[in-house]
This record gives sequence, structure tokens and C-alpha cells, in this order.
Amino acid sequence: MKKLFLALLFLPMLSSGQAMVGFDRQHIENELSQKTFVADRTKGGKKYIKADFGYAVFYYYFNSDGISDVCCAVPASQRAVNTMVEWYNKDYVITGKKSWNAYLSGDAIMHITLNYDAETDTYYFQYEL
Repeated sequence: MKKLFLALLFLPMLSSGQAMVGFDRQHIENELSQKTFVADRTKGGKKYIKADFGYAVFYYYFNSDGISDVCCAVPASQRAVNTMVEWYNKDYVITGKKSWNAYLSGDAIMHITLNYDAETDTYYFQYEL
């Protein structure tokens, strides 16, 4: 019963919070128009936008052509990490203990990895084509 409750709690958020890689900023903001985006740059000067989805904050990083080449999701809690892992295990091809492949339309494959930053004691998911 507890697993069903957690799945029902997080599933709508997971399906609306897409890791959008391979798109420009306008497309991402149009697709996720219900979210408020904040634009900034990394210390190295790379442009990104971020939006809070409640269960995780998504960061969309852009290459020099203005196309998102990496997306990261920082879950808001350990429960969100576990729920996202459970969801990815169900819907994607498991390629390792902390990695998945999502086979997308147009012959694209999105590689998803779960990483841990010991300095900040934070898990984050990274999405790349």
C-alpha cells in the first residue's frame, strides 16, 4: 500500500518533468510552460536554465549553439531519489546499478546516470544523448 501511495504521489510529477536534451531554450520553456525558469551561467561560463518541479530541480545546460546537451535533476529528498530509480527501472533499459538507457523516437538514445556528490551529500540524475 505504501509503494502504491508513493507511486501515485510522484508519477504525475515524473511524467511532467522531462529531461529535455537536444532542444533550444525556447522549446524547453514552451513545452514546460507551467514552470518558471531561471537563467544563469556556471563558473566556467556555460549557460543554463533551471526549474523546480517540486520533487526535483531540473537544470538544462546549453552548448555554444544554444542546444541543451546535458540535463541534470537534483531530487528534493531521498524518497524522490528512490522513487525516480524505481520508475526508471520499470520504464527504461537498465545498463548498470545506477544507469539506464531510454530509447526515444528518431533513433535517439538518452543515457541516464545517477551520481552522488560527496561534497554536498547530494544525489543527481544526469541525462545525455
